[in-house]
Amino acid sequence: MSVLGDRLVVAEIGPIHCPDHHIFSVRPPEGEWYPDIAERLRSWIAGLAPERDILVSSRGVTLRIRRGLLAGGVPFEGGDLAGDAPQVTILQIEDGAQAVLHVGIGGLARAP
Repeated sequence: MSVLGDRLVVAEIGPIHCPDHHIFSVRPPEGEWYPDIAERLRSWIAGLAPERDILVSSRGVTLRIRRGLLAGGVPFEGGDLAGDAPQVTILQIEDGAQAVLHVGIGGLARAP
């Protein structure tokens, strides 16, 4: 959404970003919401073979929810939400523990 789009929506319905979690706080009309995304990801995770290593490329809220499911995070909308990570950050998750292998330079500069 553009800055102008954000402003128009905020003018109509009020704030749409959660300042504590740096994430949307209003469900988009007819859109997927955090519990929906978590359920989709749980189904995907359940289909993985635990004895195999996998490489996953993801970004944004999907990555934060996936990391929350696999390695924990702060409670948010009925699930765990992992912290922000700059774009192009490489993380390894093994046995419920997350390790940062490379910190990216784009996007947010907060630690995962």
